Amino acid sequence: MEYSWKYKTPEGFDDLVMCGDDEALTGLWFEGSRDDWRNTRECERRETPVFRDTRRWLDEYFAGHDPGFTPNYRIEGLTP
Repeated sequence: MEYSWKYKTPEGFDDLVMCGDDEALTGLWFEGSRDDWRNTRECERRETPVFRDTRRWLDEYFAGHDPGFTPNYRIEGLTP
């Protein structure tokens, strides 16, 4: 099952849309970008542990700090 969740960015940035499953983040897009709706249209909206980890990472990043960890992610379907 794929899930999506919205991350509220600091002022001056578009919000982010996260996509993932129970194990990993599988996508991260700016809301309103040309692909965000296509990649999340069949996702259930639900916060998962990986989204909480990603939110923590983004909070640290936008605060100007090194988060010190990387959320679990999986990137599929990349072109060479």
